[in-house]
Parts: sequence; C-alpha cells; structure tokens
Amino acid sequence: MNLFKKWALGVFSLIIFIGAFVSFVKITQAGDLIVGSAPLVDLTVALAPPQTVATTVTPMIFTTRIKNSGPVGTGVAFNNSWQISDKADYSNIIKTLTTNTSIPLDANSTSVFDERSPAYTFPSAGTYYVRAIADSTNIVDETDGTNNSSSWTTVNVVHLDTRKMILLSTDGTIINIFSKHF
Repeated sequence: MNLFKKWALGVFSLIIFIGAFVSFVKITQAGDLIVGSAPLVDLTVALAPPQTVATTVTPMIFTTRIKNSGPVGTGVAFNNSWQISDKADYSNIIKTLTTNTSIPLDANSTSVFDERSPAYTFPSAGTYYVRAIADSTNIVDETDGTNNSSSWTTVNVVHLDTRKMILLSTDGTIINIFSKHF
C-alpha cells in the first residue's frame, strides 16, 4: 500500500498503521489538517497441504483457506492467486493461477472461504514450489497486507508415460487393449 494516497485534486493523506486501525492525516488544499482512524480488514491465507507428489499427466487442484481477522468485513469479492515456481529461491514464477471469490468475507473470522485453484498440470518432472495469495490484486484495504501469502509448499513431480498395453491369452489371442501409467 502506498503511504500517500490521493483523495482529491491537491488533497493527500499519510497513512499510519496502529494495530487493527489505520490512522490518517489529511492536509486539504486550504491547509486544513484532518486526523482520523478507521478499522480495516485483515485477510490471512493458509494453503491446505497439497499432495507432495504430483505427476505430469494428472491435473492438480490446490485448496486455500482465506479468513478475515479484521474488525470489518471486506464488502467486496476479491481475486486470489496461486504462484508456482520451479526455483528453490522462488525467483522464477512459471505460472499464476487466479480465481475470484464468490462472496465477501465478514469481520472477525466469522466466515472463512475455502478457495480452489483452477486445475494445473505440471509441465515436466522436477521440484516445484506453490503458495497462495489472498486479494492478489489489492482490491481490499487492509490493516496488514503483508500476511496475504501462505508459506511456500514443495511439490515433487514425477513423469508418467501413458502407453497402450495389450493383454494376450496363452494362445496369442488379444483379450484386452488398455492404457496404463507406469
């Protein structure tokens, strides 16, 4: 969040965070000083432990629990994202999956939202890292926007090859043709 937010032409505010409230100082064009405070939303997110092993052929869906610990409701729905990195230092985000919640969240953790990511199939075998981000486009004004991300979770991806297998009887007659992952 920017420290200075333009309220109107020539009117700016300095926002100071104190606990669950945001205090602000506004100086109008006329030089008036306005001081106030208002409680804000505090979204937190926890990535449900996904499978720690995935395959290159089976799509995976991540589940995230989002709650509002702030004293006021969000008032609006907001976007949530999952970032997938192929680097242990998370420096290379290879995919961002995004959804929009269907409901605003009430105040004081009276409601939680279990959000599911779009299905994602890993492109190749290897180690990947996944985290969830609540309000990823910063629509909701919050007391603490730094706690909107879950910790990174490691997912090990193995390659599975799909091949046709033919089941033959002892005399060479085809009994069944099917695909099997191995």
